Amino acid sequence: KGIIRSAGFDLNGLWVPWYNEHKTMMGLNDAYLLAGNKTAKKVLVNLADYLVDVLAGLTDEQVQTMLNCEFGGMNEAFAQVYALTGDKKYLDASYRFYHRRLMEPLAEGKDILPGLHSNTQIPKIIGSARQYELTGNLKDERIAEFFWTTMVNHHSYANGGNSSGEYLSTPDKLNDRLTHSTCETCNTYNMLKLSRHLYEWTGDPKYLDFYEKALYNHILASQHPETGMTCYFVPLAMGTRKDFCDKYNSFTCCMGSGFENHSKYGGGDLQSR
Repeated sequence: KGIIRSAGFDLNGLWVPWYNEHKTMMGLNDAYLLAGNKTAKKVLVNLADYLVDVLAGLTDEQVQTMLNCEFGGMNEAFAQVYALTGDKKYLDASYRFYHRRLMEPLAEGKDILPGLHSNTQIPKIIGSARQYELTGNLKDERIAEFFWTTMVNHHSYANGGNSSGEYLSTPDKLNDRLTHSTCETCNTYNMLKLSRHLYEWTGDPKYLDFYEKALYNHILASQHPETGMTCYFVPLAMGTRKDFCDKYNSFTCCMGSGFENHSKYGGGDLQSR
């Protein structure tokens, strides 16, 4: 209806609904590609059709207003449906999630990350990377490469993680941001995904250098060695401790991606080095 209300994470009273659609769509994609579940593909395509219809009545300006609410990597999700079906309407839908206030400065080589919620941005860039792979659009490539370079070289801690309290701040100045809530696990989960895309394009070992550093110094450090439980943050301030989730009473975004993270040690990501 064109009624759009958001304070950043809620959209018309719902908590990050597009973020949840992204997770659902990519889970269905994995069920199809990795497990051969043909029903999952059917559900994925039907869901994508429904969501295309949701967007159809909105103007570009209305969509841009909507994108001020965290939307995960919906551009990646629609791009992947395009890859599976070859139907251009899904590729067109993926570009409706081109968040101009973020993407345009990045395409111009401008660091506009200070003050932004870190993990709201990273999945958008993974979406740009996937769009580049499917279209050869060099603007998408510039966005992905500049973002990675800026994040890794100017906004990341020594262990490869980034953000304090989930937010980014002044580049090249992290000494006063060593807190109990540094290095959100989801952020590094997504930076590893982005790094893998970039390495596959270029073969440049700098992407694997970062991947290795972040995997073993942040991701491995985020899992309890005895219980297997994971933590939301890996704190870097003196005197702080890691708070691990428990089996029954805590399940945040970083718990879901946190469990998936630990399948990566024996994968092909690092063996190619």
